[in-house]
Amino acid sequence: MEVTNRTAADFFAYLLPNYIEGPARVEVELIDSAPGVPYKAAVGWDAGANCYRILIGRDSDTSRFFLTLWHEAGHILNGDSSTSQRIDWDAERAAMRGEMKPPAVELRKEAIRGIQGGSRETPKEKSADSWGVRMWSKWYTILHSATDLESAKDAARWVLRNIGKDYKPN
Repeated sequence: MEVTNRTAADFFAYLLPNYIEGPARVEVELIDSAPGVPYKAAVGWDAGANCYRILIGRDSDTSRFFLTLWHEAGHILNGDSSTSQRIDWDAERAAMRGEMKPPAVELRKEAIRGIQGGSRETPKEKSADSWGVRMWSKWYTILHSATDLESAKDAARWVLRNIGKDYKPN
């Protein structure tokens, strides 16, 4: 099958509950992101929907897209994103679409710099990157070789049941 970003998002949302303790539902929302936005994805708790929400730009290639989803999941697993957070999801969507007025965009960039400590090389980002690469390497081949989303889920169920979530591809 040709793997689309929507299919990759659905496969990711199917797999993620196997790795998260507590509330495990995740919704992946694809955004038409504007050039020059300060980030490619955002993750956090959506209290209204009672789930984790990931906003992600739909414009990247599927492999990079799938890796970014797992990176964002790393923030959930590391506790960088928790159910106590209160996020203005409309503002996040507007920021990613490039619809914020210049002062608001600068405030958002400043907030991101504060979270990241002014650098992409913070321990939190490195940890999320490492987790993302490990999970991408486990699951992308299965997704990419499946004939459809259901066969990818079937293969994942088999792997999780017979090998476990710590499965390592050759």
